Amino acid sequence: MIRRTSTHSSTHSSAPPTRRTSYATSTTSRHPPVGLNRRLSALSTAEAGNHEDPETTAADETVAEELAEIKRYEDFTTIDWVQDAARENQRRKARRVERAGFFEREGRLGWRRKVWEAYEAGQGWIVVTLIGIAIGLNAAFLNIVTEWLSDIKLGYCTTAFYLNESFCCWGAENGCPEWHHWSTFTPLNYLLYIAFASLLAYCSARLVKSYAPYAAGSGISEIKCIIAGFVMKGFLGFTTLLIKTLAMPLAIASGLSVGKEGPSVHYAVCTGNVISRFFDRYRRNAAKTREILSACAAAGVAVAFGSPIGGVLFSLEEMSNYFPLKTMWRSYYCCLVATAVLAAMNPFRTGQLVMFTVRYDRSWHFFELPFYILLGIFGGLYGAFVMKWNLRVQAFRKRYLTQYPILESVLLASATAVLCYPNMFLRIDMTESMEILFLECEGGHDYDALCDAQNRWSIVLSLLFATCLRTFLVITSYGCKVPAGIFVPSMAIGALFGRMIGILVQALHEAFPTAAFFAACEPDVPCITPGTYAFLGAGAALSGIMHITVSVVVIMFELTGALTYILPTMIVVGVTKAVADRCGKGGIADRMIWFNGFPFLDSKEEHVFGVAVAKTMTANPVALPATGFTIRDVERVLRETKFQGFPIVDSAETQILLGYIGRTELRYALDRAKKEQLVRPNAICFFSPPEGPRTATTPSAALPAVSFDDMIDTARVDFSRFVDPTPLAVHPRLPLETVMELFKKLGPRVILVEHRGRLTGLVTVKDCLKFQLRAEALENPRDDSGLRAGQDRVWGVIRVVAGWVAEKVRGSQRYRRTRFPIQGSGEQIHLGSMADPSYSIMTSSPPRGTKRKAEEMVEPRRIRALHEDVVNKIAAGEIIVAPVHALKELIENAVDAGSTSLEILVKDGGLKLLQITDNGCGIKKDDMPILCERFTTSKLKAFEDLTSIGTYGFRGEALASISHIAHLTVTTKTAESSCAWKAQYSGGKLAPLKPGQSAEPKACAGRQGTQISVEDLFYNVPTRRRAFRSASEEYAKIADQVGRYAVHCKGVAFSCKKFGEAGAGVAVPANATVRDRIRMVHNSAIANELIELEVSSQMFGFKADGLVSNANYNGKKTSLLLFINHRSVESSAIKKAVEQTYAMFLPKGGKPFVYLSLEIDPARVDVNVHPTKREVNFLNEDEIIELVCDEVRERLGKVDTSRTFMTQSLLGGGKTPTISKANTIPEDSDAQPVSTTNRPGSTKAGTQKPYENNLVRTDARSRKITAMLPQAQNPSAPSRESTSDGIEYIYTDKEPTTCRLTTIKELRASVREDMHNDLNDVYANHTFVGIVDDRKRIAAIQGGVRLFLVDYGLVCAEYFYQLGLTDFGNFGTLRFADPLPLRELLEIGVAQTRALEDDGSGEFDWDEVVPAVEQQLMSRRAMLAEYFALEISEEGELLSLPLLTKGYTPSLGKLPNFLLRLGPHVEWNDEKACFQSFLRELASFYAPEVLPGAVEGDDDDVASRRITLNRAVENVLFPAFKSRLVATRALLKGTIEVANLKGLYRVFERC
Repeated sequence: MIRRTSTHSSTHSSAPPTRRTSYATSTTSRHPPVGLNRRLSALSTAEAGNHEDPETTAADETVAEELAEIKRYEDFTTIDWVQDAARENQRRKARRVERAGFFEREGRLGWRRKVWEAYEAGQGWIVVTLIGIAIGLNAAFLNIVTEWLSDIKLGYCTTAFYLNESFCCWGAENGCPEWHHWSTFTPLNYLLYIAFASLLAYCSARLVKSYAPYAAGSGISEIKCIIAGFVMKGFLGFTTLLIKTLAMPLAIASGLSVGKEGPSVHYAVCTGNVISRFFDRYRRNAAKTREILSACAAAGVAVAFGSPIGGVLFSLEEMSNYFPLKTMWRSYYCCLVATAVLAAMNPFRTGQLVMFTVRYDRSWHFFELPFYILLGIFGGLYGAFVMKWNLRVQAFRKRYLTQYPILESVLLASATAVLCYPNMFLRIDMTESMEILFLECEGGHDYDALCDAQNRWSIVLSLLFATCLRTFLVITSYGCKVPAGIFVPSMAIGALFGRMIGILVQALHEAFPTAAFFAACEPDVPCITPGTYAFLGAGAALSGIMHITVSVVVIMFELTGALTYILPTMIVVGVTKAVADRCGKGGIADRMIWFNGFPFLDSKEEHVFGVAVAKTMTANPVALPATGFTIRDVERVLRETKFQGFPIVDSAETQILLGYIGRTELRYALDRAKKEQLVRPNAICFFSPPEGPRTATTPSAALPAVSFDDMIDTARVDFSRFVDPTPLAVHPRLPLETVMELFKKLGPRVILVEHRGRLTGLVTVKDCLKFQLRAEALENPRDDSGLRAGQDRVWGVIRVVAGWVAEKVRGSQRYRRTRFPIQGSGEQIHLGSMADPSYSIMTSSPPRGTKRKAEEMVEPRRIRALHEDVVNKIAAGEIIVAPVHALKELIENAVDAGSTSLEILVKDGGLKLLQITDNGCGIKKDDMPILCERFTTSKLKAFEDLTSIGTYGFRGEALASISHIAHLTVTTKTAESSCAWKAQYSGGKLAPLKPGQSAEPKACAGRQGTQISVEDLFYNVPTRRRAFRSASEEYAKIADQVGRYAVHCKGVAFSCKKFGEAGAGVAVPANATVRDRIRMVHNSAIANELIELEVSSQMFGFKADGLVSNANYNGKKTSLLLFINHRSVESSAIKKAVEQTYAMFLPKGGKPFVYLSLEIDPARVDVNVHPTKREVNFLNEDEIIELVCDEVRERLGKVDTSRTFMTQSLLGGGKTPTISKANTIPEDSDAQPVSTTNRPGSTKAGTQKPYENNLVRTDARSRKITAMLPQAQNPSAPSRESTSDGIEYIYTDKEPTTCRLTTIKELRASVREDMHNDLNDVYANHTFVGIVDDRKRIAAIQGGVRLFLVDYGLVCAEYFYQLGLTDFGNFGTLRFADPLPLRELLEIGVAQTRALEDDGSGEFDWDEVVPAVEQQLMSRRAMLAEYFALEISEEGELLSLPLLTKGYTPSLGKLPNFLLRLGPHVEWNDEKACFQSFLRELASFYAPEVLPGAVEGDDDDVASRRITLNRAVENVLFPAFKSRLVATRALLKGTIEVANLKGLYRVFERC
């Protein structure tokens, strides 16, 4: 096992990395960007020798807090304790640094600081104290309320209604006059008892179901997993705490055989979780929260049993897998506070913490040890028996009763009340019954003559009956959807059995008082104390059901307070533990963890598998390369996978492991990057720092080290701060037992497996548990079919009983209408008989099929039941309509059997012979007698299974239907069978192969798999047989059906041929790809024109993939191969939608080829809607079809940029003009094409008319619009070879700064929110065509198959505004060699503006403008220089302007007007408005200016500027739009579509 260190750590020692929290995409550095701080891990940068600035540390802590908050609300995930410990170490280090800095700043620690540090040091004890107080108060409240609700079923107190019987009759032994029963009539009291029990159970179940489903059950198994690191959102929340507190007394008082001691642990832990969340230390740190939860679990047991030390030991022995000394002290203190508060509240007014506390003043004798051992044996057997059958009941409840939690609880409570009321030990509350059973007979305590020797045997029988009945009720009640514990019910059962044994031992002693066995007894002194047996039996049952030992001994000791019975308790518990371990491992909490499938490795278990971790790891996991993935790729991986994390490798080829990133961290990093920066989908992601020493990175605008042609490739986002560079990794040959110990001891979420630095796999706790379950299943194979069949029978009985009860409830109303006279007859018919399907009325009727007239209807026809053979033939005719339908059923059965090869033989279109041979798993000989009976299947057992059906067949009618209309022969062999078995079927039953032989299957030779032969199809339905036209037509249908499945079933070979022919009509090998299968089944013309299709949606629960033809293919009819959940079906809606989608791409009458496989959540599909299963219904059909068609449309749009047409040679000897290489016009050349062929009427080369096809732009990479038109010669124009813009760029060492201004982030967010998706795609993937009109600033671009005219002035203004937001604070500087006087520039601007806007009225004083604007700019020189790189000297000289981009310089003629507008048009008093308005003005200044029209004799400067500007627009600005422009809705008015290639093709085709 190794703890990986970063592969780049050694390269950074010389130059500490610069930390940034921005996700800005870099556009200027050829090196990967400076990495964000890597996620805080076991190897921190501080430990590596680097120093962190406080600002960065605060940012890192903010990120860690946000991630922790997100993970807190992730349901059903696990906590990585290694990372959590690393984060806590980082927090401690930050606190130490902060304290040292405080001391350096202040020089001493003041009293406020000391108080604060004292509070920090004692915060844990404060929290534990508050939690203990809350748990104690809650326990007292629950005890009082539970006792009152339990007694309210029996009667009420006339003194005060809110008093229970004990308080009402305080001091009285056997009741008092103040306590009244509800009635003196016992049956009425019985009914009221049942009614109260049902009402209380209903209220409890309703609260749980409606408000907090997690409040149901005990909660101990879930809390064990939570303390181990499993996250269950809401399980420990305030709502769960409230509902648990309210519903638990109701459930206990209802009389259900459940206890409150188990749920006490749950509400105690909920209390601790809720209170600790108010303190930052525990909200941020999962390890400290685990410490609090362990202490709360101990306190819950402490208040339940009045045993603080027992609670601590229970938490240590059962709940916590990590229990250091510090946690033990916290747990002890919490238990102490909770029990002290409970004692102060004194809920029973006896000074006792629990009702069944008892004190014994007599000792035990050694001759009682055999009976103590008997109690221990009973405890172990009781625990094993209850756990076994309770898990079966839980499985039954999960399978059948999930939808009826309230009804189940009410019925259980009612049944419990009905059964328990007659028994004196079951009628009262279980804690009260334990109090009675624990007491000694001396002292005046006698409940219903329990100590009366005359009633001894009736008491024994009553105790035995109560033990058995209570055990049954515990098995059925524990796990119902109310707060339910099993501690007290088990102790009550043990007490009942122990008291019974004690009475029997007492009777034995009284019968033989002088026997040597009882020689130790003193004369005239009671020798046997039956109460101690009840006490020990309770301990034995508790130990047996929970598999705990030491904590039980201590709890029982604290209940009695007598050291005398420590040794008997230890003996009993020891025997119980030995018997329980022999019967099975783990207590009820461990079994429930296994039953629910929680990822929990029990530290108490020892495993010996003898295999390496490579046997159980997930091989070839989805890994992310360190570089090369774009934002779009990362989002696709997150969308298509459900993994909780991804290894980081250097490349997909080498698989060198570099680190690991969790899914939560990756999702958070993506969301934050999109939120803070304008990140494009094609931005490159980096997950690890680069190798080699890092160099300082220059600001993005100031240091343009790359051209804009390279910007697309260098836009990047660095996620390395979220990567754990030191994940836990092991060797593939490391024993699995060692890996499991790592999970138990260290608690990582995942362990990577590497070999020589290369990633080979990863392993999680779930992988280990799956392997463990498989290993156990192999060692102890079980067949649960009998159990499930038994459950089915029980459910059937329940349904019958429920139906009978419902019928009886409605019976009185129905009885009044059960008899009525038939018109024209005095006969009366009982409606009950008509409900019987076997009921029939025999009467004479006209011949079959004859329709009688109204006047002939003398009396109604009698209804008769059809013969079974007629029913079967009718059903067979509905399912098997033609031979192709029989073959479809047989193919689906073969594929369901796991076949990889299918051979099909057809004779006379399948009517004479239809034979299919597969190599599947075969059919067992024992199943062959019922193989062809109707509704016999191996694919479902209950109707509810249809919601998750994953096979082709499910009804079990195919073979049955075929056997009724054909001669069916089956030959099959399984892998275990030594020979094959052959059988023939007729009418669904076995038939002899030859007359006179037995119908039993016969042994024969054969290969593995099944061969089914169908002969003489429809031999007994001549009308149907005559309806088929020809054998060739039926064979064509069969070949089409086989072809469909041959295309879809990957990994399955298909062969279909006619009988007697050597060659196969359809032949597809098993290893062929889908495209090759289509080529073999259909033709190459289709296969060569296919494009892949893939679309999915979690909202609608479906995934679709397939192959569809492009626009170059069009057939005469639509070929739709549709599979829904791998079932070949037909859908007119999907077919119509696909045809409409293709209508805009194909010529008139053209039809597509579509292979589409839809995988829809089985719960959303109804497969049982058509007899031949040809059609299915599914939810959200319209939405799914729309998404599929949109994806088809998008894929066709991407590939439909070119079309293929058939050409024909020219007739009449015409010559086709050719163009040589000399005719090719370079992109940047001004030379005109020179023709190599002299044509009549041609002029000189300089003025010749180009060919017409030269006016059509065919390749954007080689030609532009300007090359197609004759160009004016301008000898004075500068050479186009010059690419310099006349500016010398100087690079500095300035580091980029991170913008943390909220206003800038809001402005960036507003740009993203205003993004137009379609327009953004156009600009991101456009092809520049050329400048159409530079006077109007109009250019042409091509987006996909559309041509647009754009106002590039408007687009540039928006682009430079966004560039200003992205690079805010990091602008380069355009510095003037000679500073420019600011006042003179403003005066020029005023003069220009005045000439345009002054109306001569004199109302506006222009002389005041210059001083006012100058004063505005001078007063804000510092801000302008810091944020915008606009530097103004103290003397009022303009030193520099912001440089937004390289290769383009704005017109300095616009500078005076730009400076002048900064005065009145910038909102200087509001930060957000100031930044927005200034950047808008800056963008307007940078936007290309409008030049006068080109005419001969233009000024050289204007002509030079035009050429420079046009070159910058084409080569700098438009390429930059592709990588950094976010197209907003405002650009819609500047973008006009003028042509569409699809529409043009339609015009050409019509021509």
